[in-house]
Parts: sequence; structure tokens; C-alpha cells
Amino acid sequence: MNIEIDGYYSTICDRCLADIKLPVKGSYDLLIKVSDTETDNDEVIFIKEDESKLLLAQIFFEYICLSMPWINVYECENENPAPCNTEILKKLNETSGKMDESKTDDNIWEGLKGIQLDN
Repeated sequence: MNIEIDGYYSTICDRCLADIKLPVKGSYDLLIKVSDTETDNDEVIFIKEDESKLLLAQIFFEYICLSMPWINVYECENENPAPCNTEILKKLNETSGKMDESKTDDNIWEGLKGIQLDN
């Protein structure tokens, strides 16, 4: 079986906390063999010869979970209207600018230059 996952899921953006629909895509191969052994693994499922059905719900669920990104962020600037919360993005930009300035002003290593270690 070749299983193609293509869709989206509703979540909250990790960057601006807005509700977004995050795209999900994936392609997986699953081999199904007829056998009396019960040694399933991640890529091969063995079914008995007298089985009349195969339940794939758990496998689909796992493949969907594997296709989801770790970080819930995507480039949504091309959407009209963009779902981004612009107020939060402005605050983040202001805060990151202040942090960059403080890094250049404070040099924490200056105080350590005069210390001598005795061995």
C-alpha cells in the first residue's frame, strides 16, 4: 500500500498565537503479507489467510502524527487575509530588538579579565 497524507489541521501558531490551519503532507509505504506468523513491524503487516478484514485506523493515525511538523509555524504572509496576530508580532519584534541592544552593551566577560587562578 502507498499511503498519501495531504490535508491540514487546526492549531495555534507558535509565533503569534493565532488560530491557523497548518498544512500536512506525507507519503508512506506499507507492505501487507499473508502469513500465519504474528511478527508485525513498522513496515510489514502480516495477516492470516482466513482474515476477512484489516483495520488500518491506528496505522493512519500514526502516519498522520508523523507528518505533522514539530513547530506550528508556517509562512502565512501570502494569505489574504493573513491569520497572523500583528499586535503580538510587533511586540516580539520590539522585544528582540531590545535584547540585541542589551547584548552589545553588557559584556559579562569584562569582570573576569582581572581574576588570577592559583593552581
